[in-house]
Amino acid sequence: MLTTRLSSRGQLVIPKELRDANGWGENTEFSIEQRKDGVLLVPQRKKKRDVSSLFGCLGPAPRALTLEELCAPVSNYKSRL
Repeated sequence: MLTTRLSSRGQLVIPKELRDANGWGENTEFSIEQRKDGVLLVPQRKKKRDVSSLFGCLGPAPRALTLEELCAPVSNYKSRL
């Protein structure tokens, strides 16, 4: 059984072997639930970022390129060899 102590600042240290075994790193968030026999700490899953609000920041849709435009950099590169 592992033990820990409550600090004067109200902090608990979760033993390193438990943190490592569960993949809990710095800034892992936990929800705390009061139970009759104590408290339950439950790590919160990382939320996927919602990128839908970024689509408007990308600007207008790019125009289709012609075959000549697509090949231009390759042609320019070959001519420098």
